[in-house]
Amino acid sequence: MARPSAALVLLAALVPPLTGAAPARADFAAAVEAYDQGEYATTFAESLPLAQAGDSEAQYMLGYLYARGEGVRRDPVAAYFWHALAARQGDSFSAEAQKALARSMTPAQIAAAKARLRAWKPKGVGGD
Repeated sequence: MARPSAALVLLAALVPPLTGAAPARADFAAAVEAYDQGEYATTFAESLPLAQAGDSEAQYMLGYLYARGEGVRRDPVAAYFWHALAARQGDSFSAEAQKALARSMTPAQIAAAKARLRAWKPKGVGGD
């Protein structure tokens, strides 16, 4: 069997799969754009359903927002939780953020975040 041409490989990489990933990426792009414009509540609203569905970049974003108190009340337990979920998927920035958060959290806060992690189940983007 012949190898595909470089152009075909490039085209396949640029065309979004037909699995629904394109709308999720578009939603996350909207979240990043909102963040860049200082619209943190919108960033949160755009990121939450994606993060709940298991998107590691959106999970990182929520961890970041909760850690800084941008668009939401500052909450180290929620920040730790979202960063830990993203770190589980290999997000190295979230792994470092989780470690940094843990250094400033009480044992009770860490226990609360870990309990939330144990109970977590991803949801569909539409709230399924």
